[in-house]
Amino acid sequence: MKLTRRSFLSASALTLLACGLAPAASAAETNGLFSGLLESSAETALPPNPLTAKVVDPNPFMGRSESNIHHDCYNTDSTDAVLPIGIEPEVNVAMEKINPNASPAIFFDNFDNPVVPLLGGLAIRDLDAAEVVTLGCFSPAKHDGGGYVIQSSYSFVDGRNLIVCPTSHNHVLMLKATDETGTPLPIFEKVLDINIKAAAERVLGRTLEQNLLSIVFDYEGNLWFVTGGFRIYPDRGQQGAMGYISHAAIESILAGGTADLDHEVHVYAPQPGEGAENGIASCREGAVILTNLACYLLRADNGVDIVWRTPYASAGAKDSREGAATTGGGLAWGSGCSPSLSPELVFFTDNLETVSLMALDIRTGAVAASCPVIDELPANMPVSVENSAIVYDHGNGTVSTIVCNWFGAGSPNLAKPDSDSSIQSYENIYDRNWLRKGNCMIMPGVERVDTVKKADGSWAMKSVWCRDDLSDTSMMKLSTATGYIYGFVQDVDSGMWQYIALDFNSGKTVLTVELSTGEVGLYGLGLTDVYYGVGNVCFLTEDLSVRTLYGSLPIILPSYEGIGDNARIFYNMLNTYYPTTVLTRNYDVLGEQSELGWRNRENTEEHLIGKSAFSVFITSDGVMNRDEIFCARMWKHLPTQTLVQEPDYYRQDTDNYLLIGWYDDDAESARAALLDLGQDEFPDIIANNDCIFLLDYAENNVTMLYSSAG
Repeated sequence: MKLTRRSFLSASALTLLACGLAPAASAAETNGLFSGLLESSAETALPPNPLTAKVVDPNPFMGRSESNIHHDCYNTDSTDAVLPIGIEPEVNVAMEKINPNASPAIFFDNFDNPVVPLLGGLAIRDLDAAEVVTLGCFSPAKHDGGGYVIQSSYSFVDGRNLIVCPTSHNHVLMLKATDETGTPLPIFEKVLDINIKAAAERVLGRTLEQNLLSIVFDYEGNLWFVTGGFRIYPDRGQQGAMGYISHAAIESILAGGTADLDHEVHVYAPQPGEGAENGIASCREGAVILTNLACYLLRADNGVDIVWRTPYASAGAKDSREGAATTGGGLAWGSGCSPSLSPELVFFTDNLETVSLMALDIRTGAVAASCPVIDELPANMPVSVENSAIVYDHGNGTVSTIVCNWFGAGSPNLAKPDSDSSIQSYENIYDRNWLRKGNCMIMPGVERVDTVKKADGSWAMKSVWCRDDLSDTSMMKLSTATGYIYGFVQDVDSGMWQYIALDFNSGKTVLTVELSTGEVGLYGLGLTDVYYGVGNVCFLTEDLSVRTLYGSLPIILPSYEGIGDNARIFYNMLNTYYPTTVLTRNYDVLGEQSELGWRNRENTEEHLIGKSAFSVFITSDGVMNRDEIFCARMWKHLPTQTLVQEPDYYRQDTDNYLLIGWYDDDAESARAALLDLGQDEFPDIIANNDCIFLLDYAENNVTMLYSSAG
């Protein structure tokens, strides 16, 4: 018997893994399935310990389970599907050549097609092949005039198999991604487009300073929305909103008609400084929304009916202190959890210095129980629960919750007053050092807490187990079919990334599959968009910045005409080419793309991207060689000058950069990274056709920055 092949990703910021899943089954069916598999499996395979199926009242307006990154409208982060138990412990890796990052969020449509972020939009892609293949997509930049991106983390699939998406420009989109048989459309069809922020502002008669964050359907087909971000400071007084678009309006638009949004959009404006920092949950009782200050149950009743509002406590935004081992912090000002539901309770964490798990009565909003979590770490290890908690209702009066510490992952830039924390991008949300160095830059802690109903109908919480040695980089997932919890971790000592399974009952690690060396490699970039760079070194640009492994930096080479004092190549490499003309090429999936032509410094020769056939020897900086390793020192002039020795001699201050990489002509792709050295002196670099080495005489050591051998 063979498991159904299906690509599954636990929302990871760093690692892409394809795993085998089987369709959801009853406990008896699951045991029968496993009995056939285990007959021929290795003795090391985990024994399945199936649990009862998760208790979630199906929402007819949402897709089946796995339709969003939290799996269902209860945000349980649990699945009844079969996840790996080590029968064939192989890691299937798919090479990504289009996206600058592996997909951080994957969910599935009603035909088991994986829906993933792609170049600011969404796509259905084959993740099981040696190279990720795009089967269909919708890119705002290519298919809708650009100027915005889809907020993929809070997109979902509805009951019609339409993808419902919030956008960075405050619209709600609905996309038809497949035909009636589930075959992906090459370009998704946009069937609904509503500027929800503009509609809400008209209804309220005032401006909203917070941007659209997340959406969900309730059980009557009303589409609820909230404004906010990943960090909303109450003292900054931003005006936000929460509300819904009526089911009737959506039906009318999808049928080809129109809707009077001034009467079909209903809005409630909380106090200034209050806004959502997470996703929304829905249940028969209504929509559950968690802001930075309170938890709400809202119901549609020809307007927004506030069934209850329960405040909770927060110590405010948590950031790393000077001299700490981490450089990032938490994501949220209040709770970092999207609210998670059982049929009777709402679960989330507060954000005090000692974090507590809270359970509210879903009908009244009263605090049913609470308990400190991950509270036994050393004093120098802060706790910030930023990933949604797993909630599993046993169906017998016990609800298990798994919470995970994620302090350190949040970018310190979220604290800036001008930060738009609603924009869901790596550069905007996550700490750069965490992305570069891995889980040594976040704090550990994973704990299971059970909430048990007593004979008198009240609830009590108790800790079942706690791990202070795990730093999970993803939202952990529970498989009821196997009885194990799955996640991605990194062995801090070796740097090895691992796919792990924890025993649900004990919390012990029972399966470990190593995924990679853990080394931070250089970006692999395909030639599918406008690029800037040096020679065959091509950087993908976005909003006038260079996207690199190390974040976004100012464009070093803006144009041939503007090279002047704006940016220079060390040692005046005469054969370096500069972008000049815009060309057009067509790609099977992405359609028409803009590319740049290149001219040499003497303006005598022009080449296309990836076609510049030259080699440059740099006297003291190594070798820049086509198809092999290249290395170049670069600088950008600053508007300041520094007096040096003589009173009449000034040195132009510069920001220094080091460009390193490797170009693969056969694959038509470049691997490149730009190191920001600030105003520090250039280190000594030695490069040959195999490796790049950095020589640090002060520390008396040599560091290999890159090897083409991997």
